[in-house]
This record gives sequence, C-alpha cells and structure tokens, in this order.
Amino acid sequence: MAFWILNKNTNTPAICGSVIAVSEYTGISKDTLYDYFSRKKVNEYSNAQFRVCKVTIIRALRS
Repeated sequence: MAFWILNKNTNTPAICGSVIAVSEYTGISKDTLYDYFSRKKVNEYSNAQFRVCKVTIIRALRS
C-alpha cells in the first residue's frame, strides 16, 4: 500500500510507501497511523495540517 499525503497549509502533495515513512514526513506518531489504517480499517486520516489517504498502487503486468 502507498499513502498519499496533502499538506493543507502549503497545498503540497506527497506519496510515501509505508506508515513509518508517513510518520517521519508528517510527525504524526506511527501508533496513531497504525490505529487508523490497520485496526480501524479506514482509508483516510486527517488533522489540522495533513490529510493522509491509503491508496492502492496500480501496476502493469509483465508479459
């Protein structure tokens, strides 16, 4: 899974490949992120500064 992040203050998007990377980029604790995305099974988390969406990576099949 990948995580799409929007900084609400600067309106700048970013993409991270793991919860730990999101935590380091945003400063949101990894426990909070794991709670929302793993335990509560939601696809979006938002606070005053960031919006984080869990997204699926679409990959092409190799022939």
